[in-house]
Amino acid sequence: MLAADSALHEEILLAAYDGWGGAGVRGWSRELGYVLAAAVLTELARAGRVVVDASGVVYARDATKAPDPVSDALLERLLLTRRAHRAHWWLDRQGDTVLDLTLSRLLHTGALSERRVRRWGVLPTTYRAPSDPARSARAREAIRRAATGTPTERTATAAALLSAANLTTPLALPRTNWPNCPPPIPTVASELALTLAISRIPPALA
Repeated sequence: MLAADSALHEEILLAAYDGWGGAGVRGWSRELGYVLAAAVLTELARAGRVVVDASGVVYARDATKAPDPVSDALLERLLLTRRAHRAHWWLDRQGDTVLDLTLSRLLHTGALSERRVRRWGVLPTTYRAPSDPARSARAREAIRRAATGTPTERTATAAALLSAANLTTPLALPRTNWPNCPPPIPTVASELALTLAISRIPPALA
């Protein structure tokens, strides 16, 4: 089960670190950014802070502060933008930012650790890894089981978003039939629109 006290985008990123390590996260960063941004929008939609209509247009409904800084930053961008845009527009433009903010958040809270190393003894590089490998492994296993068991709303969402971004194979997750399996909750239209938005962003996911 995903940790109840952690935001969905944080749990997805920890699962990615468990499956890929830091090199894989860097290699799939664009697609992963789409997934994390969609996860943030999904959580905001569940909380009634934003609405994603059936055509994928995102509207902010609540200007009060969001519960975590990454969600709050994206909500602020929504509120400051005068013109409404479809979900794929937001994912394409905010995915990298959401990924960077989520990384910073996990480093700040100690969920990720960071150390500087020299690759081949010459090239300086930054190595990041989960501080609690068991937690990241649990997150990945919960998402892996979403396609075969009875998932919670959050794990079903994570699996659908990762599958829409074609990241199930790199993460060794079973591919879900995501258009037909979003969680049965009132924001189903929002979540389906977000998965569709991810799958339509060219060219990285073509």
